[in-house]
Amino acid sequence: YNNPDRFAKLRVEEITNTKMFSVIPGSSLLDANKMMIEKNIRRLIVVVGKQPIAIIRQEDVVNTLFELYKKMTKNKIT
Repeated sequence: YNNPDRFAKLRVEEITNTKMFSVIPGSSLLDANKMMIEKNIRRLIVVVGKQPIAIIRQEDVVNTLFELYKKMTKNKIT
């Protein structure tokens, strides 16, 4: 880490995680969130068949759940 040339030579393959997890578009938000927690990951690939169509992030889940909670409490949360 003391060698700045190390970063110039660092390749993506050295830091990527080859374990990928996916969900289908019909998966529930809670199931997707549970999988992320259990697998200790922050993103899931959304697939139709074997075709990736999107990525869902843990941040997306949290934001969506918060917005739903605000609607349920009639926006009493700011």
